[in-house]
Amino acid sequence: KGEYAFVYLNLRMAQGRPEAVIKKVGDALLMTTKTHFQPVFRQRHIGITLHIDEGAEVFDAKHSNLHPLFNKG
Repeated sequence: KGEYAFVYLNLRMAQGRPEAVIKKVGDALLMTTKTHFQPVFRQRHIGITLHIDEGAEVFDAKHSNLHPLFNKG
């Protein structure tokens, strides 16, 4: 058999958020992930890992056309 699935999620946050916020986000993300993969759990073995990293970014780049949607000043 030996057909296993692994899902690795990594969320990186900037420093400064309260521990309660980090836990709330982690719990919500894990619950959403478990719900999403529930059909797979019924069919095969699967492992899910969620890591939340907090700290200074080594590299941070963004590209977006979203800002004009929110700057209605």
